[in-house]
Amino acid sequence: MDRRHWILLIVALACIAALGAWIVELDWGLSESMDPAPATSQPR
Repeated sequence: MDRRHWILLIVALACIAALGAWIVELDWGLSESMDPAPATSQPR
């Protein structure tokens, strides 16, 4: 493989890593927003 192919491979791997990080962050944010609110004690 020549230099052009190595650069293309590195860019493709970086894009895949960025997409994976975005999906993980999105999943983490969604699960955080779907968690029920903590129960608070209210005076009677």
